[in-house]
Amino acid sequence: MMNLSLINLLFIFVLFLICCNQPVNIPITEITVDKSVNINKKFIEAEEKLIKKFIEEENLNLNKTGSGIYYLIEGSGRGKEPEMGEMVSFAFDIYLLNRMLIYSSDAMGVYQFKVDKDDVPSGLNQIIKLLKVGEKAKFILPSHLAYGVQGDGDKIPVRSPLYYEVKLIDIK
Repeated sequence: MMNLSLINLLFIFVLFLICCNQPVNIPITEITVDKSVNINKKFIEAEEKLIKKFIEEENLNLNKTGSGIYYLIEGSGRGKEPEMGEMVSFAFDIYLLNRMLIYSSDAMGVYQFKVDKDDVPSGLNQIIKLLKVGEKAKFILPSHLAYGVQGDGDKIPVRSPLYYEVKLIDIK
């Protein structure tokens, strides 16, 4: 059985730890809305240059959506485009713009998700809804329509535009 002085000592130690782990209010440099907007504009401009350079180097002839996705649909599919809530299955290769393959259905299997329902990049939802079964698409998602400022915590770094090659296999 522990003696009383050891228990008191442990109690004081725990109180000390609790007190020391309280947040400290440290003044943060003031960032105005204007400064934030300017920083984001510069980032978007730099990312757009990177995307255009990739398109030129890969000799891609891509269209651009209003949201900023560059894309090309290849082949003739069958049926209709997927709608909200339908399950889609597709083969894919995902690259960083340095041409590094980071994810592939060859290694991971065919991917499935419910259109506009499951947690996938919003840009992926936008492009999948343009495809019919059997069609292929090549597209570049700007980072804000891919994994944004957090990346995926694994192979996709923060603020990374991504190049996809997909083939829609099925809609249910």
